[in-house]
Amino acid sequence: MKNLFTPLFLIISCTLFSIHAKATVVMIEVKNYEFEPDEDVNVNVGDTIQWFWTEGFHTTTSTNIPLEAAPWDAEISSSSTTFEYVVNFPGSYDYICTPHAPGMAGHFTATGGTNVSAPASEGGWDFQCYVSGNELLLTSSFPISGVVEARLLDIDGKLLKQVTRAAASQTNFSFGISNVPKGIYLVEIASELGRITRKVAIQ
Repeated sequence: MKNLFTPLFLIISCTLFSIHAKATVVMIEVKNYEFEPDEDVNVNVGDTIQWFWTEGFHTTTSTNIPLEAAPWDAEISSSSTTFEYVVNFPGSYDYICTPHAPGMAGHFTATGGTNVSAPASEGGWDFQCYVSGNELLLTSSFPISGVVEARLLDIDGKLLKQVTRAAASQTNFSFGISNVPKGIYLVEIASELGRITRKVAIQ
């Protein structure tokens, strides 16, 4: 007797985790003509940097930062006394006060994994994923219409693959992940329903 077995999906491994980190606020004073402290500032991914004004007219303006990190350029003055920046990627961050550079500059270093603690959208949108051969299969909890962007990043936040698709009330999507070795990765999905990032193990 011959038994035939045709799997719908060959699930290699795909495990979702939630990352919960205790974030803190690191405060940096902005005055004439320095940031205090201006160096040896160590933070964790997920922490918030807050620059606060005490005197003068200044900016906090990013210069050399990790590739995936969002740049910033904010006025710090009597009319705009604070600026906050959430650190989402590990690495080295340099910034200046534009009117008083290069003498007025600062630096901080972030350690830890990429910040993926953002919750699902307010409507409860979420997704599950499976690995089938060289495909990453995603199932959305709600139908999606419009543009869907999927990003695969390594655990340090480096972008490995990015795919943009047009969807028409779909719940299932597939994205090629050929030549991706075994390991821990981050999957980020952005759509009309929101943006979600999850940690995934491919084995």
